[in-house]
Amino acid sequence: MTLSSSLECFYNQTCLNTLISAYSRDINISILDKSLSSRFTPQTNIEQLVGELFIEEVINEITFKSYYDRCKPSYCTYTVARRFDILFIITSIIGLVGGLNVALRLLSPYIINFILRFKQKPTIQPEQTEILDLTMKIRLQNLINTVKLCIIQVNIFNSHSHDLNRTNKERISTRFYIILIIISISILIFYTLLSVQTINQTIELPSQEQYEMLQELYPNTLKCPCTNIKIPYGNLFQIIPRYHQLCTSDFIQPWFYKTLNLISNVGLNTFFDFRLVASSYFQMLSIFCELANLTFVHANRGFSSTIYINNQVLPRNLFHSQGNALMNTFLNFIPIEFQYTLSMINTILQSNQYLSSTQTNVVLNTLDFSRFGFTSTNPLQIMTQSVIFHPEENTTCNCARHLSCVVPVERIGNLSVTGLYMGCFVMDMALKSSLVCWYNQTCVTALNRYYLDGSVNIPNNITILDSTITSRFLPTTSFEALLQEVLVEQWNTSSSYENFYQKCRPAYCKYTYQERSNAIYIVTTIIALFGGLNVILRLISPFVANTFSTFTNKFQKNPQIYESNDHSTADIQEHPKNTRQVSFLTEIHNKLIKLNLFKSDSTEIHIIQHEQSTSRLYLVLLSSLILIHIISNIILKETTSKIVSTPTQTQYEELYALYTDTLQCPCADLSLPYKGFVEIDADFHQICVSDFVTDVWLDYLYGIGFWGFQIKSDLRGRGAAYFGLISSLCKLSKTTINNARDKFLEEILVNDQIISEKEFSSRMNLIISRFQVNTPYKFSCSLQLLRDITHGNAFMSSYLLNWEYVVRDNRSNATVSIVPISPNNLCSCGKRSDCSAPGGIYQIFTNRLLLSLSGLNVGCSAVETVLRSTLQILYNQTTINQIQQYGTDRTLYPPLARDIKVMNSTYPSRFLLNTSFIDIVDQLFVEQWKINLSYTSFYQQCAPMYCSYTFDERHDTIYVFTRLLAIYGGLTTVERTKEHKDKSSKSSSIYSNNNKGNKNINNNNRQRQNSNRNNNSNHNVKNSSTSSNTDHNPKIDSFIKSLIDTKNKLITS
Repeated sequence: MTLSSSLECFYNQTCLNTLISAYSRDINISILDKSLSSRFTPQTNIEQLVGELFIEEVINEITFKSYYDRCKPSYCTYTVARRFDILFIITSIIGLVGGLNVALRLLSPYIINFILRFKQKPTIQPEQTEILDLTMKIRLQNLINTVKLCIIQVNIFNSHSHDLNRTNKERISTRFYIILIIISISILIFYTLLSVQTINQTIELPSQEQYEMLQELYPNTLKCPCTNIKIPYGNLFQIIPRYHQLCTSDFIQPWFYKTLNLISNVGLNTFFDFRLVASSYFQMLSIFCELANLTFVHANRGFSSTIYINNQVLPRNLFHSQGNALMNTFLNFIPIEFQYTLSMINTILQSNQYLSSTQTNVVLNTLDFSRFGFTSTNPLQIMTQSVIFHPEENTTCNCARHLSCVVPVERIGNLSVTGLYMGCFVMDMALKSSLVCWYNQTCVTALNRYYLDGSVNIPNNITILDSTITSRFLPTTSFEALLQEVLVEQWNTSSSYENFYQKCRPAYCKYTYQERSNAIYIVTTIIALFGGLNVILRLISPFVANTFSTFTNKFQKNPQIYESNDHSTADIQEHPKNTRQVSFLTEIHNKLIKLNLFKSDSTEIHIIQHEQSTSRLYLVLLSSLILIHIISNIILKETTSKIVSTPTQTQYEELYALYTDTLQCPCADLSLPYKGFVEIDADFHQICVSDFVTDVWLDYLYGIGFWGFQIKSDLRGRGAAYFGLISSLCKLSKTTINNARDKFLEEILVNDQIISEKEFSSRMNLIISRFQVNTPYKFSCSLQLLRDITHGNAFMSSYLLNWEYVVRDNRSNATVSIVPISPNNLCSCGKRSDCSAPGGIYQIFTNRLLLSLSGLNVGCSAVETVLRSTLQILYNQTTINQIQQYGTDRTLYPPLARDIKVMNSTYPSRFLLNTSFIDIVDQLFVEQWKINLSYTSFYQQCAPMYCSYTFDERHDTIYVFTRLLAIYGGLTTVERTKEHKDKSSKSSSIYSNNNKGNKNINNNNRQRQNSNRNNNSNHNVKNSSTSSNTDHNPKIDSFIKSLIDTKNKLITS
């Protein structure tokens, strides 16, 4: 009634005055203000207002500054793209100059020879005809001999000395050089060929087809970050239930069950006549169908608004797998929540024993107290007594003591039926019955005739349930079993991968693959290292050759060498120590003065001095660059990034201890269910396992189930309802915690990075503490809502704790009034639900207090009595014994004597002995939460693919050595080039001066140049001389001459 009403009258002063005038007291009430902005109209019904929680507007205020202040970032990291520093560029260029210079010096003469042979077209002389006609065998033999001769005579360390011994050493050095350079280059080539390069590829704005193609090719390395990582479930998943056909049948339509309500109760058998409860029964089926649908709608609304969090595009099969798991988990919780709601409602109804209009749970009897000698204003009173069923022979079931007392309905009219039951409440009847009768037209026809006997016509067009429709439930299945599945025949679920990809919107996809080094990489690597190798091997080869010669000479045992060594030793021994030191330093000084790294064959003093100056400059530059390079590598630090693939927990903890600020270990899965690393349990208050919730104690207090002679504050009789409620609340609390725990463990921890054990414990303890607060709070709110609903609807308890019947006179047709009870003169149960009075043991009829029970406060219902009392008396063995003593004195209802053990007051508890029971219930009877967090399981579930970290370090020895080698090779090449250029300029200057008087030097230089040119020309143009009679193009001759001059210069240098 209230939910269907609106607040329209309370916006109107006239309507409000009319309403107030019906009461005896005048009160000042202001009407609601229509001028205030509202999203609801005055005609909006209260049900809609409740559905919106009476909220006009939700005001959200988000402050980034507050968030930042609470976050308190300890550091920020960022990356920038910039060019290499100047030192790196200089050293790299110097290194490449050395390598390119050496490579081009080696290749250029051969290129020039090839060009010369291609450009020149020699005329074959008659005497050369025989050579051209040689057989291939002779040509091959000549080629082999030529190659052998070249190998024997090759000398890259040629000093143009006429000393045969020195020339042999140079050739040996050359062979060692060639062997070492071949081995080094082979190693480099072999290494670069075997080395594998990791190639990174990025595709911008990939389409779904591109992603699926890449996923098939690179499933292990493909990563496509979502631009939108939060997607509501409703955009991805769809769930459509197909309900049992009952929920669309004629049996639950209002026009049907309202027709059944027209029959009069006169002449009906109260307990076994189905017509008495038929209308309520079918209406209850309708309510259950509606409640099942509302349960799904509300649950699905919450499910659809849940956020699907994922930072990467998932493969299609993985997305569907996750979606099915999420939907199955959600669907598993719907029946649990539905049953839990019904259980809580049933607990309140059973405990308070509200009167049913069908009188199937409680019967009303009149009792004239004047027959017992009592005179009062109203001696005739209406008493209540619980109905007792006999489901089987020699068994009883009391509606006030037991849940779901039912007996079978054997007949409808003259038709024997099965599957229908009568119970204390219509709900019990509906749950225990099956639908088998409503699949049978004969049963419906018999019901129609049965009502005709009561002058009620049921429409003949009732369609029975169709047994041919596919169903997972048999017709004989109890309705309670159907409700356990929320009346759903089939859940139709679907997930849309296309919607997921569109909502995810990856900005790019990155993937990596490995391949062998390509030819360009190999060539550039070898060229870059060749310059340094050439220089270092040029230095090493002579030393190796000298060592080899010394070793050879030693085995030849040359006597002159030993004699010379003996004399040298004797001379050294004759000099004092200081003299030897001075001599040694003097020798070093002289060698440094005379050091000539660019020595030529020239005997000219100014040329030798120039070469020595160049050597000093070279050493100064080389030392300076090496010193700068070493100092820069000592002072400057390089930020180095390291990656550890699939790290173990021990590795991660070691890395975290060393690189806390920069360590990053992305989880393989962004969403981690709590159930993988959290265990939750609870220890409950000892009342839940005490003797006071056993059937022995409850049966003892209940007696024979008649409480009409006791005052309402007497524990006897009604006490069974109080302790029965405690037992039910204990079970309900455990169910609440189990359901909440299971649901909580299915939730996910969103974490893109592995976190330390300390942070994990801190975060999870905070999350679990919210769970520990929210779970009891939700239960308390639900319980309070039920208490308010039952009180607001003025349901009358059969225990007569809130309302009672009052008979004003003894006439048979007298009006019976229902008036609220006032436990004390200051409070009425008609207005308030928190009224209470002290309880105890009272003498029958005289109501004299026999035993005061401290902490027992009898309220307006059994529920209110329990919640407003304490458990003090249950710790006192004397009090419990006295209760049993007064119980055994009752002659009308002798109880069974039993020993009841009180609760242990020394048992550790967070609740005091005088704690109000509502405070214990609000905490779900939990004494202590037992939480088990497993960081190891969390780490295993996170399963980081890799850990990356950065740190600053100085360059390693290999890096410094290779850079120094590059500097040395490049600088040596540059200085040698400069030296040759200076020699050329010197030669030009000398030539000019010789025209003025230095003819001898000029002649010598000219002779040396002519000799070199003639030798080189004879060597390169062998067997290719041109006849003087042949015609030549002047331009070609000029070009060939310039190439020959260039080649000679390269060879000379």
